[in-house]
Amino acid sequence: MKISLQELMWNLQLSELGWLVCTAIFIFPFVQVQSLHEASFMTLMGVATIIAVNGIVVGQVVKILYTPENGGAVAAATTASVGAVTGLSLDRINGLTAIAFAFGGHVIFLEVLSEMKRPQDFRKALFTSQGIMLSNYLLIGVFGFLAYGAAVQSPITMSLPSNTVSSKIAHLCLMVHVLVAYCIESYVIVIGLEEFLDSKAPRIREALYGKSPKIGWAVLSGMVLVGSVVVAFCVPNFGDLMSLYSSIGIFSLSFAVPPLLWMVYNYDSMTNASVVLHSLLVVGAGTAGLLGLGASAQTILSQLRMRFLAV
Repeated sequence: MKISLQELMWNLQLSELGWLVCTAIFIFPFVQVQSLHEASFMTLMGVATIIAVNGIVVGQVVKILYTPENGGAVAAATTASVGAVTGLSLDRINGLTAIAFAFGGHVIFLEVLSEMKRPQDFRKALFTSQGIMLSNYLLIGVFGFLAYGAAVQSPITMSLPSNTVSSKIAHLCLMVHVLVAYCIESYVIVIGLEEFLDSKAPRIREALYGKSPKIGWAVLSGMVLVGSVVVAFCVPNFGDLMSLYSSIGIFSLSFAVPPLLWMVYNYDSMTNASVVLHSLLVVGAGTAGLLGLGASAQTILSQLRMRFLAV
């Protein structure tokens, strides 16, 4: 989101910390949403804006691919990209964990289920949303690498021609989309903090929420926002944090724990083939998580040394 603001306000000269603070100030009013029902309209905005971004990116990519003078450059870049993904390295492992992060929405599944008017439709909603996400990522991933090859930037909107109307619209839409995603994630974290205070520190909860629930929510959401700014300043590359989170949480919760629990409760009725399949899923997810944890931790530590120790 900071990148989108910088692209939209490129003539404003601020330090990195200044941009982060501006972003936090801009976000703060939106994280005061205290239920997913209140966020329904924002969610629709998030969907609409990412569709707009996809349309702009695909249109630009098609323009590049069908420009005759770009044919050789595109082919060379694509060939270089294919060669770049062979073998195993920190960047490639982090790339795989970043892909896993893209499907890490399970952290709000229970909250969504609890607030649905028809909870029995959750399975339908789950498969529909994941199908849309997969189609979206494939569309942008394939077209992005076809057009820019190994030179493609993250996010892909950074590869668009700068200072054009279409790129400004794309960055604006992407900023709104990220804003919606942050608000939903912040809601989940604040709810968790409330539950923690209820059970472990009821006096603090009473002090925060005694006069007004809105004040208490504003304090907790503000604390989460400040924490986000601190983390973003210390680790400027969000992709590395995505990889770390994927390694610790997503590979375990999404890929390892479900088949493991299924085996624990249904082992007597499972066929040998099913046991082997579930065991492979658990071992594969565990291995990927450990590899990702090592790669992301090493990358983050290297960035921290560069930022604070100038090593």
